[in-house]
Amino acid sequence: MGDLGSMRIENESPQLSLVAPVIPVRPNSTIPVLMGLLLLLGGILVMIMGYSEISRQGEPNLPESEVKQLETGFSQSSNITGEDIQDLHDELRHAKYYWYLGSGFMFGGLLMLVGGVQLLRRRSIGAKLGMGGNAIVILAALISYGISSGPTNELGSVVSITYTGLAFVYGICSLCCGIFAAFPLLHASGRAALNPHLQIPQELGTHPGLITNQAEEE
Repeated sequence: MGDLGSMRIENESPQLSLVAPVIPVRPNSTIPVLMGLLLLLGGILVMIMGYSEISRQGEPNLPESEVKQLETGFSQSSNITGEDIQDLHDELRHAKYYWYLGSGFMFGGLLMLVGGVQLLRRRSIGAKLGMGGNAIVILAALISYGISSGPTNELGSVVSITYTGLAFVYGICSLCCGIFAAFPLLHASGRAALNPHLQIPQELGTHPGLITNQAEEE
């Protein structure tokens, strides 16, 4: 019996590769609306604080009730009188402490307010305005800390720590508001809900469900 030869079967079919389906992100309009509301309230509060600080710039003396309250708090750890507190107020006023802090709060709060309104309208520019406003508030807190560090150190560690802690609280609160403003851009569902006026609506003939139905009918 002769050689039948060798037979070789080659697999000519291409290799199959699995492709994971792309799941579209569903827009969640609650995220920008809620963050916009928080930013709106925060902007109003910051502007009120800024107006209060600017008003102090024009006051030659602090109200007597406030002086007594500060004197009671400071005198527990050091011998600080009401006259010392008034002198500190004069030094801060001449150094434009209240003006820098109040102006930064007013302008930053205004940007936060406008940014909150824009986020309520689901506009991405609102998040950017909010973050910009919070950056200005943080900068104002840093400037005020630099101005107050010298005069407060002369009255002892208690006064210095008080004003340092005040600037720290301002910075932390502003940073939290900045996170609120940036959250719609960081979250996928929130980002998908922004700028609905720029999204191209699907045409009737190109809707995926209609294409499937037409294919089944044919």
